[in-house]
Amino acid sequence: MEHPDWLRVDLASLDWRDLGTWPAWLRAALVTGLSAAVLAVGGWALLSGMAARNEALEAEARTLRARLASGAAQVADLDQLRTQEEALEATFANWRERLFANSETAALIEHITEAAEGSHLAIAGIDLADSRRLDHYAELPVSLRVLGTYHQVGAFAGRLANLSRILTLHDFDIESAEPGPELRVRIDLKAYLRLEEP
Repeated sequence: MEHPDWLRVDLASLDWRDLGTWPAWLRAALVTGLSAAVLAVGGWALLSGMAARNEALEAEARTLRARLASGAAQVADLDQLRTQEEALEATFANWRERLFANSETAALIEHITEAAEGSHLAIAGIDLADSRRLDHYAELPVSLRVLGTYHQVGAFAGRLANLSRILTLHDFDIESAEPGPELRVRIDLKAYLRLEEP
């Protein structure tokens, strides 16, 4: 089959530096081929970039779904957490009410004296040290010296434990008070004071 004359071109005679002398159809074919190649390379680059972006978006979506599920679980527990918070606040308020106020030092000594007298102990001395401030309260160390029997000292400790305010007993130093069954007892205790609101 013979090609028409306009399709016959001697490729060896074509000058690559002078494309303007080429036949129009050959220039159009070259431009079309180059455009197709550029479009193919650009499309491949665009599609590969979009694929990477798509993977990143899918990973972000998985992360967000996991965070949403975690948040949903926390929201589901919110009522329970609120109930627990209210219970803790009530407990804290109850304990706070059981602390001595700074102005109740005289009441503290009165409570100790009443507990000793109710237990038939004789008080030999009460010494208050400087209070020590902690995060939510202050400690007031008290050194107490009493005279009485072993059972009276035990009854005294029980009366202190039943006070509405918080006192803790720490060190005991017990000596015999000759003659007789009485004991000399030194007791270190701590009273707990409320920190006044600013």
